[in-house]
Amino acid sequence: MRVLLVEDSENDAMLLLRELRRGGYVPLFERVYTPEEMERALAGAKERGEAFEVVISDYYMPRFRAPDALTLLRRLGYDAPFIVVSGKIGEDAAVGIMKAGADDYLTKENMSRLCPAIERELREAEARRERQRTEAALARSENRFRKLVEQAADAMFVHDLEGNLVDINRRAGESLGYAEEELLSMSITEVELDHTPEALHALWAEIASGQPRTLEGTHRRKDGTTFPVEVRVGVLEAEEGRHPLMLSLARDVTGRKEAERKLEETEVRYRTLVEQIPAVTYMKDPDSKHVRYVSPQIEDVLGYPPDREILDQDHWLNIMHPDDRARAIEEDRRTDETGEPFKMEYRQFAADGRMVWIRDEAVLVRDEGGKPLFWQGVKYDITEQKRAEEELRESEGRLQAILDNTPSVVYVKDTEGRFALVNRRFEEVFRLPKEKVLGKTDHDLFPREAADEFQDTDEEVLRSGIAVEREEEVPQEGAGVRTYLSVKFPLKGPDGVPYAICGISTDITERKKAEAALRGAEARYRTLVEQLPAVTYVQEIEGNTLAYVSPQIEDVLGYGPQEYLADPTLRSESIHPEDQGAVLEEDRRTDETGEPYATEHRRLTKDGRTVWVRDEAVLIRGEGGEPLFWQGIMMDITERKRSEEALREAENRYRTLVEQIPAVVYVDSVDEEGSTTYISPQIEGLLGYSPRDYISNPGHWKTLIHPEDHERVLLEHEQATAT
Repeated sequence: MRVLLVEDSENDAMLLLRELRRGGYVPLFERVYTPEEMERALAGAKERGEAFEVVISDYYMPRFRAPDALTLLRRLGYDAPFIVVSGKIGEDAAVGIMKAGADDYLTKENMSRLCPAIERELREAEARRERQRTEAALARSENRFRKLVEQAADAMFVHDLEGNLVDINRRAGESLGYAEEELLSMSITEVELDHTPEALHALWAEIASGQPRTLEGTHRRKDGTTFPVEVRVGVLEAEEGRHPLMLSLARDVTGRKEAERKLEETEVRYRTLVEQIPAVTYMKDPDSKHVRYVSPQIEDVLGYPPDREILDQDHWLNIMHPDDRARAIEEDRRTDETGEPFKMEYRQFAADGRMVWIRDEAVLVRDEGGKPLFWQGVKYDITEQKRAEEELRESEGRLQAILDNTPSVVYVKDTEGRFALVNRRFEEVFRLPKEKVLGKTDHDLFPREAADEFQDTDEEVLRSGIAVEREEEVPQEGAGVRTYLSVKFPLKGPDGVPYAICGISTDITERKKAEAALRGAEARYRTLVEQLPAVTYVQEIEGNTLAYVSPQIEDVLGYGPQEYLADPTLRSESIHPEDQGAVLEEDRRTDETGEPYATEHRRLTKDGRTVWVRDEAVLIRGEGGEPLFWQGIMMDITERKRSEEALREAENRYRTLVEQIPAVVYVDSVDEEGSTTYISPQIEGLLGYSPRDYISNPGHWKTLIHPEDHERVLLEHEQATAT
């Protein structure tokens, strides 16, 4: 036992300790006899966690008395028993110290009472401390409960069986808008609207002898507004002989009701959405795999009602194509074990016997703790997609066949320059099988200089995003360096970003040689054309515009070639006004028929002279017969026209002379018949035949000879003809 001795006499202290040991205690003590020592001793024991269990004090000491020690002990907050053991102090002093709070008073002559007194006081001190602890715990509990009640989110109402309010918490007043004293003067029936007072009284009476109940209602605030509540009603106090008190916990469920309303609206919206999308949605139990829900679209896809799969759990497999069942069962088992998403394409038979391709995807939905809740899936009808894929494969096969049979080199590279596709011509030209080309770059296949040039072109295509045309010199094994016309263009995705380069290269080596030869031939033929004594020209089909006219145009009309080509109106304006109608009619006729064009007409030269020209043109056509252009020649026939005019004049003079002489003039051919090609008009006066009738009957002249002269005349004719 830890003892603090307030004693200035060491001998008296020894007597006290001996008495304690006689009483069975083992005292752990400290002796003090001044206020300072006592205060230090108490503080030291407290720091060590070894507070004194009892204080034994002498009454009289030179600087310190028992009342002072008791006052100091209590002032410092210690509740240890305080026992005074002293000599004769007088009755008044003894009574005074006891009234001051000492627990007992003993005389030093009666030390036998010390241990029993200590034992008694220790028991009382422990009981006192226990009461203090209990009271403190109760106070803390009450304080916590009051804080809990006051801070509760629910409104609390304590009322009797008549509904009269006895107690409320802060939330009750706040929710209804009343002050505490106002609300305590009211009844629950003045607040609750959904239940009549009679129904509430009956409910409280039932609950008073039974279990708590939860009900929904509507409360009215002081300002008249209302709000929905959920109320939990139970018995708070039910002491025998007293009326029970009821506790009603009212929760404002406005938010919950609004959330429920919105949830219901959301469910309607999402159900509408789910049942309108072009796919079947479904839910399955994670353990039994029983179908909980199937959207109505299943009827559009397969022709079965939505509840068929719910009622018949084997329906899914029963309508599946036999070739797909084992694969579907295995995928189902695997995803059940791993929890991974289910993804599969399979065939099923519709109600009308059609085969439908289905893409089925499902994920395992879990709660916040990771516990599986259900499989949620969606099914798409991909029959058309499958058909399209099959058609695409066929199309790709046809395309590959086309590419393999095209005479040009065709290839596709990715943006890193690696070959992704080559056709058969590529393999033939470079003598490389596609297995050794795909995935390689130009630097892997061609000499460095050529590969660098190819790469530069690729980079230009990717940078510009447009097609680039180049002539490239490509070394070929066994064929030397060949010239290719290469067109490279980007292949772009939906975002417009190139993802590959396509190249088409055509061997133009022979064409280049032919072009060089053609250029030489063109130079020779141009020289020849421009030396001819006539104007040559080329006229387009569209618009009848001249594409070329030879330099001789300047000799004929006085206009230079460029001047004549630059003014499309010169051709029509230079035609003599009297000849324009005939020329335009010939233009129209030959444009419609495509027949050769030929006309002779007059033209006006740049210096105002009139010249006669003969204009002839033919329509040049392509290999397929399509019109290409008119090619023509125009000659100056002015001198010929003058000669013809002079000849006509001479003919007229000589014809007059012949037809005036008194004889028939004729011309016969030298054939066997001796047909007459001309005979003068005098024949009609001589024989009565017109010149036309006479000429139109070859050999007629023979029948007119007199029989006696016939043989002689014919013989003379034969001899003349022969000689």
